[in-house]
Formats: sequence, C-alpha cells, structure tokens
Amino acid sequence: MSKNWVWVPGRQKYLILYHHSQDHQVLLTKLRRVKADVEEVEVKDRDHQAALLSYLSIQKMGTYLYGFLPETMIHSIAYVVKEAGFTDDDMQMCAPGDKHRPVFCAHCHAVFFVEPGDEITCPECRCFLEVSDNWSVFHQAYLGSYSFKEGET
Repeated sequence: MSKNWVWVPGRQKYLILYHHSQDHQVLLTKLRRVKADVEEVEVKDRDHQAALLSYLSIQKMGTYLYGFLPETMIHSIAYVVKEAGFTDDDMQMCAPGDKHRPVFCAHCHAVFFVEPGDEITCPECRCFLEVSDNWSVFHQAYLGSYSFKEGET
C-alpha cells in the first residue's frame, strides 16, 4: 500500500474504487485522456462487501484496479478484491490524505489511532512504540512494538 499511484499502461479495463474522496480525479483524467475503458466504483462502507465481491467477480481478465480508500478500509477491501480473483499484480491500493493509522500496542494490547510517524507513545501504557507495516487482520491495526529510547537498555 502506498500514498501514491503508479500508472500501469496496456490493460483492457481500469476500475477505480473510491470512498467519498476526490483523490482519484487525477488518475481518472489521465485514463480518460488515453481513451482507456475506465469505471468508477464508490465503496460506501464494509457492509457492501458482498455486492462488491459479486461485481468484481464478473470483470474480464486484464482488468486493473486502483483503490483510493481510507486506511481503516483498505485491508478488508483488498481481501474482497483478492477473493474475486485479482492478484497483487492486478491492483494498487492507496490511502491518500489519510492522516490516522490504527495501531495495536504489543505491550498492553490497546488499539488507538495516530498520525503517521516512526515512533509514538501508547496512550494506555505510555510505552514508546515503533509502528511497523505489519497489519493485524484480527485487531484491524498496524503492530506497534516496544522501542527503547536512546540511552535506555
């Protein structure tokens, strides 16, 4: 997952999944400029996953998918996309403009939201944490591991 998208030319069709955002407009303009077959699909919330799975399952081979979704939705929607038969090579998921990441504290097991950054302090146990890119499906959050401050042993 990234904050930016990369243009992938030569696909039969392009799908853009988005959620209440205009972040996908630059990509949409580019795709229309090259006269690509492009379709926008608004993902309202996680309750519509069954309908999304049905829709994605009937797409043609060669379809490429761009997802512009909030950090809190991106992993569950990526799972649905893969269930429909898309691979990692068939899609890009972006969380543009999302400033809050869910974090799971490995020390006290609290889940809380933080702005992106390398190291933070857990509001529950006050441990100094380093947030990794490891996503917990169970906790729906990124792993925050205990990190020693400079000078600690």
